[in-house]
Amino acid sequence: MISQIALKIIGVIGGAAFAFAAVPAAITTIKAGKTIGTPITIAWAIFTGCILLYTYLTGSHGFDLIVTATYGIETASWATIIWFHYWPRAG
Repeated sequence: MISQIALKIIGVIGGAAFAFAAVPAAITTIKAGKTIGTPITIAWAIFTGCILLYTYLTGSHGFDLIVTATYGIETASWATIIWFHYWPRAG
């Protein structure tokens, strides 16, 4: 049986992996002020998946800070990519 501390560490590492995948693309998108070529279908699929899976996990297992932080960062990153795809910064 895995200890609760080990499970929390695994959760944090998994969350960091998700952040590593999305946050740099969101930051680069913000700096560019427009899409950086991320396919919008991928952005919408992951964004929607984050919301739905978070809802499922919270509804079936209750609130968890690690899950909330992970999906919050992931969802915000993909929302940023979607936003700048449709509404690029002028100039």
